[in-house]
Amino acid sequence: MNDWAWVTPKNTENMVQKKIVTSKEADVLVKLGGLLRYNKDLNLKEIAKLYTEFFEDKNPFDVIYTLPK
Repeated sequence: MNDWAWVTPKNTENMVQKKIVTSKEADVLVKLGGLLRYNKDLNLKEIAKLYTEFFEDKNPFDVIYTLPK
């Protein structure tokens, strides 16, 4: 996990510039990358906050299976 792309700022910047993810999505993925890298346990409140940030209170299936316009 030491080469996890989302903990490298330049790599994250490249993904945003290529319009693969938005900068907001990249911020959430950087947080997730840090959690994976440092094997941090989350409590339910922290999990709910990340979920809300990532899916913006939308149904995850709608987000995952609906392509942007």
